[in-house]
Amino acid sequence: MINELDASVSCVLQSRFLAIEPLKELEYAEQLPDHLGNPGGVVIYQRFRFFPETVITPEGVGEGTRITVEIGPMPVSVHEEVRASWRSTFARLDALLKEDAA
Repeated sequence: MINELDASVSCVLQSRFLAIEPLKELEYAEQLPDHLGNPGGVVIYQRFRFFPETVITPEGVGEGTRITVEIGPMPVSVHEEVRASWRSTFARLDALLKEDAA
């Protein structure tokens, strides 16, 4: 994985997919890297589920997708870093959606 804002920052991902159901569910186990970037001793699980829903936008009523994200278990020592990462991801998504709506 390479940081979009600073390509000199990268991280090797050690993941194994556990479930892939297109447009329904994506689940994987990820072995977090140690301070040297090597596979560490912490494994976390992530699951993304997709639910079709009716949405209301300024343009009217239509079809959309609700995504739920489940992550864990993970040690308390990485909670804040993970929160910050997700906040950043959602902030970028929000900016893209506002750009698209303009």
